[in-house]
Amino acid sequence: MNLRINGSEPLQNLQISTENSNVTIFSYYTTTFGFPSDRLSYFVQGQGQQIINIGVGLHGGSNVDWVVLSNGSFISNDWSVSRNGSVTLVRLTGNMSIIYFGFTNQLANSNLPFYEQHSIAIAVTVAFAVTVAAAIMINVAVKKRSAGGEIVSND
Repeated sequence: MNLRINGSEPLQNLQISTENSNVTIFSYYTTTFGFPSDRLSYFVQGQGQQIINIGVGLHGGSNVDWVVLSNGSFISNDWSVSRNGSVTLVRLTGNMSIIYFGFTNQLANSNLPFYEQHSIAIAVTVAFAVTVAAAIMINVAVKKRSAGGEIVSND
């Protein structure tokens, strides 16, 4: 309970079980703005099994809300999520990261400020507006440059 790892944010509730493997936990970070997420990073030695519950994702049990990275690569198999939010990993070794994206739970919380409830929509809208503005500025600059470089004859 309330574990702090190397200056990381406090991990309110960590439950971990390993079989035929050794685990060294490096960090835990959580974000609530933009893309709300929780991330646990650790190192696994031995191709056993780990069952890890960081106290999030308690109602979905859906792999859609979770990402597992092994040595920097996305992993689509050798892991699963139970209904209580426990992530089970098998035969994976090296640097691991378990990431939970809490879109559903964060958006459903009506006690959050407007910008946190709608942070994804706001971020997408801003990114789209910046892209459109950049495209318009590039288009105008290209038209000005091509108009200034033309030779006009009065024939």
